[in-house]
This record gives sequence, structure tokens and C-alpha cells, in this order.
Amino acid sequence: SIQECSEGGTAPSRTYQDLLTDAHDEALFEHYATSQLVELTLSPQNKDNKEREIGPPRMLTSFVTSPDGNLLLVDFLRAPLSRVVLYNRFAMSVEVWPLRGDDPPPPIA
Repeated sequence: SIQECSEGGTAPSRTYQDLLTDAHDEALFEHYATSQLVELTLSPQNKDNKEREIGPPRMLTSFVTSPDGNLLLVDFLRAPLSRVVLYNRFAMSVEVWPLRGDDPPPPIA
């Protein structure tokens, strides 16, 4: 159905608690939401454990390995962050990252 607003009236909008309110909130959110994927190779008796970073730090929301174990499908939030919707409605990107090599390929979505 179509709704009309009379002249000078305002349309109702949802209000949420805990939205980002200023640049400081945005910086804090980005700081605490950013993480780094790491591949950890464990050795017997933990003598020669190895840690290798995978891709750049991002505001990751999820990742899944490919069936052959060579690629990662990575979802992450991207700027600009919104001050009018909840974080699960922020802009997102999806990339495929190789598990070997340093440079992830370009975004796919």
C-alpha cells in the first residue's frame, strides 16, 4: 500500500539505541572491529610454531575456506560507516583471498 505524508509533516522513522553518533564513535568501532586473519602452524611440543598473516587487517564479519583449502571467501565491513543504521546494515565487501601469496585478488562484490 502507498502511504502519503501531509505537507509539513514528518514520516515516522525507526530509532535505535547505540548508533554511532560522531567521528570518535566511528574511530572506536573501526578500531575494535578490525582483525587480522592468521594461519598458525603447530609443531610437536610447541617448539617451532609458525604464524603467518593472511591478507590485510579488515573489519571482518565472516570467512570460509574453499573445499580444496586454497582460497578464502572473506566478508568485511567497509567505510563509510553509517550513523543511522545498525552495524549489520553497513556497507560490505566480499573478496576471495588465496591462502598462499601476499596480495588478495580484487573484490568480487
